[in-house]
Amino acid sequence: MKRKILYLVVIALMLIIATTSISYAKYVIQTNKTAVHLNIDRTPPEGEVEYSTKDPTNKDVIVTVQLSEPIQEVEGWELSEDKLTLTKPYTENKTEEIIITDLSGNTNTVKIEVNNIDKNPPKIEITNIKNTNTGYENYANKTHTITATIKITDQKIKSNIDITKINICVEENTNICSKELKNLKVTDTEITFDLQLKEIENNGKLILIIPENFVTDVAGNSSKELQYDTQIQIDNIKPQGTYSQEVLKSGKVKAYIKANEQIRILKDWNLTQDKTTLTKEFPANVSYIVKITDLAQNSSDVEVTITNATYIVLTYASHNSEVGWTYGLGNYDIAGKDAIKKNPKYKTEALAFKITGGVDSDFVRVRGYVHSYWNYLCDYGRCKNTGYKYKLRTAPSSNINTYYSMAKSDLSTLNGEKYIQIGGGGINAYRNVDYDGNNPIPYDTVYDSSGGIYPFGVSGVSIALADYSELSVVYQILVNGKGWLQATTNGTMAISSQTEPMSAIRVAIIPNSELESILQLWNKDVGTYNVDK
Repeated sequence: MKRKILYLVVIALMLIIATTSISYAKYVIQTNKTAVHLNIDRTPPEGEVEYSTKDPTNKDVIVTVQLSEPIQEVEGWELSEDKLTLTKPYTENKTEEIIITDLSGNTNTVKIEVNNIDKNPPKIEITNIKNTNTGYENYANKTHTITATIKITDQKIKSNIDITKINICVEENTNICSKELKNLKVTDTEITFDLQLKEIENNGKLILIIPENFVTDVAGNSSKELQYDTQIQIDNIKPQGTYSQEVLKSGKVKAYIKANEQIRILKDWNLTQDKTTLTKEFPANVSYIVKITDLAQNSSDVEVTITNATYIVLTYASHNSEVGWTYGLGNYDIAGKDAIKKNPKYKTEALAFKITGGVDSDFVRVRGYVHSYWNYLCDYGRCKNTGYKYKLRTAPSSNINTYYSMAKSDLSTLNGEKYIQIGGGGINAYRNVDYDGNNPIPYDTVYDSSGGIYPFGVSGVSIALADYSELSVVYQILVNGKGWLQATTNGTMAISSQTEPMSAIRVAIIPNSELESILQLWNKDVGTYNVDK
């Protein structure tokens, strides 16, 4: 009974000690037979955290916890034999708290913060592609500029951009253009810049190749290779066009231009759905150059020659005293060519025009100036020596605003057909006289020792249409000593001066859509004497 009472007393004493504020104590309880020794530990363990590196790294971080006293095992950690060190490798960034427990059961928490691991390479992406080939951005040639916006992101990136490392590929060809770095912007986590490409050679798909190791981050990670298909087709080859024509029942001619690749729409022409064929109907004969353009903006010229249109037929003739009349000219044939090839000093003394086909007889209207030795030409009477009517004159009293057409009753009959006529034949002939039989032309006025000066003839002409809603008329005169003058259109007077007769003329009636094309073509001859076309 006494032993049992002693044990109860010991237990009660231990409970009292456990509830006191003393952390550790050693108590000895003496009985008449036994001494009981008690070691009490109420201090929690402490841990000091160490990291293998705190710098950015692409490797694992080894975390070590140095302990103030031996502890029990911690799951996931390696405990040293003396139970005073915990270690653990971290493969990724992580913040956590671990619980450490000493051998007496006291616990504490230790905070682990790993935030410097970066095993991801810098990310490279192309965020935008621009092409100066407006409207056809998926095609380009060496005249266009391609701009690629490139974005590089990472936790912390180095600014080490070298665009010479970037390969620009067109099919199997590389480095076939000039490269420029534009709009570089750099932060700790992002780099953006524009890669500008110019004068891209060859033909095929445009591919950008940004090589491996193009950039590295502060953790030592290098970027991976990026191959980017821009979806742009580089094309530096001119399109080829084949011309053909079809005569329609209406008398018009349908023109076809068949290209060997897709081409762009041409104003006032029809483009087939597959974008390879242009078509257009022409009411009158005409020859000129059409420029076709492919989707990459390469261009080539195709000669369009309408030869069998009968809906509108403009025919003209010219006269020179030394050559006579030349008939059957049209489709911008050069009237006067035969005369000036014989002698460049010969002048066009008379012009005649007729219009046939599906238009009114007054659709084409003509007026002009005629320079003569007598300084006048009769309007309605016949000039005595030629028998040809002079429609207009150079004298100031002339009604130069009067137009003549096939609707007039006073047409001239030439080669058995009716014509509108300006001027007359023989006005450069020696000894010709005026209408009254007076004032014969002196020999020296017409001829000189070098072979003749031939100073008289048609000096100005104006050709107009009754309706310009669809068609225009273009005409160009050649004057000896000056060559071809600027081409003239739609009623404007083509003239150098009233006393400078023309040597040759060409005329064409064309659709309004082709006006600029034929003006550009003819005006290339300004100042020249090219009559061999």
